[in-house]
Amino acid sequence: MTVMKHFAFNEQETNRFGENSIIDEQTAWELYYPPFEACIDAGATSAMCSYNKVNGTWACENQDLLDRDLRQKLGFRGYVMSDWGATHTTSLAKGLDMDQPGAVDTWFSQQRVSAAGAGAVDQAAHRILASNFRLRLSEYPNCDPPGCGREMHRDVRNPEHRAVAGDVAAAAVVLLKNIDVLPLVGVPRERGVRRIAVVGQAASAEPSVWGQQVPGQQGLPAGDYYSGGGSGHIHANPDNVITALDGITRRARDANIEVVASASSDPSAAVELARQVDVVIVVAGATAMENQDRASLHLDDGADELIEAVAEVKPTVVLMQTPGAVLTPWRDKVAACLALFMGGQATGQAWGAVLFGDVSPGGRLPIEMPASEYDVISPSDKAAQTTTPSPDGWACHNYDAGRGEGTEWCKTVGTRDGVEYSYTEGGGECGKCWCCKRSRATLQFVAAQKRRQPPREADVSIRKLAEAADVAGVVGLYDADVHYKERVFTSYREWGARPAFAFGHGLTYSTFDYRAASAFLGGDKAGNDDPRGRRGLGALAHLDCAQAYACARVTVVNTGSWAAREVAQAYVEFRKAPNQPRLQLRGFHKTRVLKPGEEEVVTFPFSRRDMSVHSSGPDGPWVLQRAARVHIGASSADVRHLLDIDRHLRSI
Repeated sequence: MTVMKHFAFNEQETNRFGENSIIDEQTAWELYYPPFEACIDAGATSAMCSYNKVNGTWACENQDLLDRDLRQKLGFRGYVMSDWGATHTTSLAKGLDMDQPGAVDTWFSQQRVSAAGAGAVDQAAHRILASNFRLRLSEYPNCDPPGCGREMHRDVRNPEHRAVAGDVAAAAVVLLKNIDVLPLVGVPRERGVRRIAVVGQAASAEPSVWGQQVPGQQGLPAGDYYSGGGSGHIHANPDNVITALDGITRRARDANIEVVASASSDPSAAVELARQVDVVIVVAGATAMENQDRASLHLDDGADELIEAVAEVKPTVVLMQTPGAVLTPWRDKVAACLALFMGGQATGQAWGAVLFGDVSPGGRLPIEMPASEYDVISPSDKAAQTTTPSPDGWACHNYDAGRGEGTEWCKTVGTRDGVEYSYTEGGGECGKCWCCKRSRATLQFVAAQKRRQPPREADVSIRKLAEAADVAGVVGLYDADVHYKERVFTSYREWGARPAFAFGHGLTYSTFDYRAASAFLGGDKAGNDDPRGRRGLGALAHLDCAQAYACARVTVVNTGSWAAREVAQAYVEFRKAPNQPRLQLRGFHKTRVLKPGEEEVVTFPFSRRDMSVHSSGPDGPWVLQRAARVHIGASSADVRHLLDIDRHLRSI
């Protein structure tokens, strides 16, 4: 069963258990709700509410969030469960249907459920059972308790599944830069590649579970393939994971190319190895985990210095295994740079296939890669207000006793993994009560971590102070207000954005031309009562130009010498609408594999919602725009055609 999570505005890990997301309607509906809306369109049957508060009320008991927005406006017909321990009251009447984890009946005890009323109980049970019946789960006896526990440990591996994992990972590789070095096979023989070096600690990292190495393995090198935790746990086996070094070595052997490797992060050792080869491949990672945001956008283990050093000696290819955006200060010095986000067990297989030309890279950036730390949201827009510390500087939230209802002062101090924790009076297990010793400087530092953004260079003294106190990622800042002051102006939507690599960017081993672009009004048959006319990106797969409000069309031609796929993208610009971003993605299409000289006609149908902006005025929640300009191209920064669509202003 598909579970949409986490609803809603759980956009940071630091202090996710206590922060209060303060967000306006326009930002919610235009930026953060559309992914959930697309899931609902696809048939999602359950949703998980988040730990945080939303505009002052806990998400799992926020009736405006769960009933008004999720059910009434977004049209969700499934059931809502809490994140583990995210329930703070008996919330049946507020839109919550299931309190998790199921073994704990703190808020759904018989007495409390009876007080909520039979009608609320029946409604929650109906939603849960209807979702199960819709997926016909009742027809599978192995999934009747306690049989589902056994299903969690079923071995589902087979050759077909492994092949799918490899194909998906290879298709997701994003080629950010390539200056006449890739693919390694097919380079003219007079300067052919016969020996390569693979360096970097992430090249041979073993899988891990919940941030720890798989039993029997020691250490935790950067770039590990995290198998996941909580209900999504996987008992990983290193034998089933193809590391970057494994994948590259196997494919190089087939191409009669020798591979020498070093897991050292020492730049001098890497330079010495680089002198002995034709091309150097640096594999670098960035690590992320639950409960805390990354303290920096730099790659782990001093990889920046390693890359800079070897790039001075030989042509260098950088492979980045990251959970999100990273800084690339060396990008002008390397010959090629590629990124893969959460590639899974076939990560190494994907690297091998792309580097040696078995597959032309086809991934595109779903984020921007900032040019520097100055190109992120200003920390001044993320100032947090917190509860006042006690006289000795400590504050604590007791998860067991308080269940999220209040703040208590720490009584007994302990240390675990370099972070200071405490117990409340009466005892408790360390880890159930989170604390941090706080000063104004450390509070400012953690506030600057909002939305996974690092502090600016001007805040370096605050950063050092916070790191010294080991509080960069603690979750003890309870009841902190997080204002979404940037509103919809994030990433490529921000006016004047100048990233290192733009949103939607991605190269292939070929080149593509965009020809015969046109825009025209559609049949507009998907009216106000048709979800396909109301909804944006989630409706694209269901619309044709007879139903759509408007359409754009372009012919994509492979003008290079390699067979490859192109991802054509369509962005809209509302030239006369106030408080709107520069561009907004409204569609994308990945072509079939096009041989040199082949072409494909790509059509972008736009729904009414695609051509509307959210409004709290008398004209309705969505106002159709009179003047829209469509940008068609290969990324948000590589626009090939501008097309204007004009129609009389109407309200939905």
